[in-house]
Formats: sequence, C-alpha cells, structure tokens
Amino acid sequence: MLFRSLVLLSAPGRPIDALIDEQLRRLLVRQKAKPVDAEYFMKENARITQAIKTAGVVPKDVPAGLRALYPAYLGKFLHSEMAVDPSAIARRVSCPVLVVIGEKDAQVSPERDARRLEQALAGRKGSVHRLVVVPGASHNLKMVKSDADAGFVGPLAAAAEEAIRSEEHTSELQSPCNLVCRLLLEKK
Repeated sequence: MLFRSLVLLSAPGRPIDALIDEQLRRLLVRQKAKPVDAEYFMKENARITQAIKTAGVVPKDVPAGLRALYPAYLGKFLHSEMAVDPSAIARRVSCPVLVVIGEKDAQVSPERDARRLEQALAGRKGSVHRLVVVPGASHNLKMVKSDADAGFVGPLAAAAEEAIRSEEHTSELQSPCNLVCRLLLEKK
C-alpha cells in the first residue's frame, strides 16, 4: 500500500525486546531491587527473549516476577514483534513522515527511539520528515504534572495537536482512511 504521508505517534525506533529490556531495567531501579535480584531478572529476561526469538515460544519456567510480561499465549506474537526493526522499515518508506513523541514518554525514549527514527528517515533519498518532541507530554501525548504522573488523563497536549494538524500533513489526515488520527484530534 502506498501512502501520501505517514504520522508516527509515540512510535518505537528499536525492536520491542530492546524496549522491554530498558523498561525492566528502569523498573528494577525504581523498585530498589537488590543488585543480585536485578541481575537475576535481567539474565532471565535475556534468556526468555532469546527463546522467543529462536522458537516463537515463551519458556514454561518464566519466573513469577516476569510472568505478566511473558504469558505463554504471547509467544508467536512476541516472536513476530521482536523480528521487526522500526528504523529499518522507516528507511524504506518513501512518503513524508511526521514523528511525534512526548518528552516525558516512559515507554518509548525520545533520545533513543525518536532520534533513531529521525536518523533512519534522514538517510532516505529526498527525505521529507519532521520530528516533534512535545515538551512535558507522556506516551499518550497528554501533559504530565510530575514524574509520578503517567499522563493518562486530560486533553491531548496542544503542541502534539498542532504538530498533527500541521499544514504538511493535513490533507492526508483528513482522508477517511486515517480515521484513527482524525478521532484522536476530534476527541476533545
């Protein structure tokens, strides 16, 4: 399918296993895990990830502390997701691309993911792209009041809405096939 333009909202620039690893590492720090426990869970996460990448199956012996991340029924899904490198895909897209991410995004890193996408997009022939990092916005592109605020409630951050409605991408966003973006903007 050919696109006239593409808008990526809070999109990762790295494979999902890298995101899970980073999020787990941060969670262990926030929970003040003992170094020996943190090392154990990170090694187990690496073992589980490798099993999923290799066989498409979640191992039966997932430690209790990681079972919420790796339920058995997600093996095939995670296998397919871990095979995807979003930046490699971005390099193959030929249309204009707008990347919008919240500065306070706890799931996807503006520094590591958005910048990686931007570099991939910049390497395209005749590249037309724009990266917008929304100050103070969460993964959901809503304003956060503090570091403890996940940014689930409230309106879409004004800077995010402005970027999405930008002149360069407006015509494509108004077409019926882009209902998700339209609903996001109209849900005020």
